[in-house]
Amino acid sequence: MKKQLKQSLILVSAALLLSACTSSSEMAVKIPSYGGVADLNVKNVCNVENMGLKNVLQRATKYNALAIKNDLEFMRLGMRNSQYISAINAALKSGNKNIDILNKKKKKTGSVSIEYATWRACSFAISSLTQAQEAKTTWRLAVPGDGYTY
Repeated sequence: MKKQLKQSLILVSAALLLSACTSSSEMAVKIPSYGGVADLNVKNVCNVENMGLKNVLQRATKYNALAIKNDLEFMRLGMRNSQYISAINAALKSGNKNIDILNKKKKKTGSVSIEYATWRACSFAISSLTQAQEAKTTWRLAVPGDGYTY
């Protein structure tokens, strides 16, 4: 009797589990789409000489906001991409030609030109979204034991 009860409970719970998993698509994980970012050529789109400083900065701000929304913001040399963008805006207002690179303790570790910082902010914003888009299809290549050689 106990054996039949256990088997029936297992079957009922398995049936409920399977029906719950397949019945509602609202519970499925939604993977965000980044609207054509994967098709962008970073070298052309973020070229400060051809596109102009303000256009590249606007593009960096646009794509970095999308990266922040999806928790994909890059951090290099101790600075987040949004810190690069705010430093560029401050340098444009004050008329400086360089921005300071700050570490986590807000100490200056170096300085770069405003053009290089703008290119860097734009390429980081687009690359973070591009890499997230590519990871949707290439992540299986890094799974150990699937025959992929490292």
